[in-house]
Amino acid sequence: TVSGTECNGQNEGKIVDRGCWGYAKCVNGEVVVTSCPSGSVFDVVSRKCVEREGRTENCGLCDGKSDGVYADLLDDCNTFFTCNSGQAGELQSCLFKMVYDEATLKCNIPDLVRPPCGTRGQ
Repeated sequence: TVSGTECNGQNEGKIVDRGCWGYAKCVNGEVVVTSCPSGSVFDVVSRKCVEREGRTENCGLCDGKSDGVYADLLDDCNTFFTCNSGQAGELQSCLFKMVYDEATLKCNIPDLVRPPCGTRGQ
């Protein structure tokens, strides 16, 4: 559940909550919730609401991924998650304006992280 305070000081468009039900993001400093229709779930890979049938509990977050820790591209790598046997753990957040670096397995400033999460080498 989100309240209006999640968008204080956050980047425009930042995802502040999400689940199979849909997602919430910051728009003009306010939380805007997008819910999926009945019988569908939010698929993190396609970033769309899709038919619930055949979806895993984590709505595709770990589909096709080996066990490990991954940056969440949906919110510009500000959060990261662990996949274990196809199941996703809770989203964890980096400090403000930092991104998760899958190469070093820690949060860092974008200038030191390679794309798609950072700008190093560009």
